This record gives sequence, C-alpha cells and structure tokens, in this order.
Amino acid sequence: MRESAGMHETFEALITCAQENGAALQQTMAAHTCLLLAQLYASTLVHTPSAGEASRVIQHAQEMMLDSKTHDLPLEEMARQLGTSYSSFRRTFREHTGVGPHQYRLHLKLRHARDLLLKTELSIKEIAFQSGFEEEQYFCRFFKNAMGRTPSSYRKQ
Repeated sequence: MRESAGMHETFEALITCAQENGAALQQTMAAHTCLLLAQLYASTLVHTPSAGEASRVIQHAQEMMLDSKTHDLPLEEMARQLGTSYSSFRRTFREHTGVGPHQYRLHLKLRHARDLLLKTELSIKEIAFQSGFEEEQYFCRFFKNAMGRTPSSYRKQ
C-alpha cells in the first residue's frame, strides 16, 4: 500500500513540475521519472516469488525510512538490524529500487520539505531541520539542484 502511495506522490510531483515549467525542467522531470520507474520496478520485485528474502529486506528498509522512529537511523545500523552487511544492503537496495539507499532517503527528505513549503508557513531553516537536513545551507543547495529553484521561490509559486 505504501508503494502505491509513494508512486502516486512521485507522479504528482512529476505533473506539478511539468505544469510549473520552471528552471532545469528537463533535469527535474528526468529525476522524477527515474524515481517513478525505480518505484514501479521495485513494486514488481516485491511481489515476485523469486525475489524472496532480498525483496522483504528492501521493503522493510523502505518502511524504516518512512517511519518517524527510524527514518534517521544510520544506514549501516539499518543494514545490521535487517541482518545483512552494509555493502550487500546497498547493492541489493540499488538492484531493487534503481537508486542507492542514501539517494532514496534524500528523495524522501526532499518530498517532505516540498510538502512543508507548500502547506506551512514555517521558516526555511525550520523546514530544513524538520525534513532531516542538519544545515540550512546544504538543504538550500540540495533543493535548488534537485528542483531547479530555491525553496523560497518554490514556495511562492
């Protein structure tokens, strides 16, 4: 169920991006499209019997990244809790989702930040911290690279 919700949110972000027609449109749409394809591919693997244990581990990792209690858990610790080595975890995660666990987590943080920018009046600094970024400057640079505009200009549009 969370898989389809994540795909739905990514698809909505893709549509919004296309409608806004902002800076770096092609790069932003390409990033959203890649993530959507990775999520779609991952959802087929989860339901394939041959995927077995690896798919369950990755699905559990994705759930942990969404859970407020474990979303900031270091990836090495997450792999340990899932009963696998970190290198195996990273490789398997990439094979199943199309992106590494760090990139996947960054996308989740970015999605959360976008929601807060549009739905709250929180300061950019507060949004950065609530989204899991430790530094406002890094958040602003990351947001601009990913979305093609600053958080402030994204909020205004």
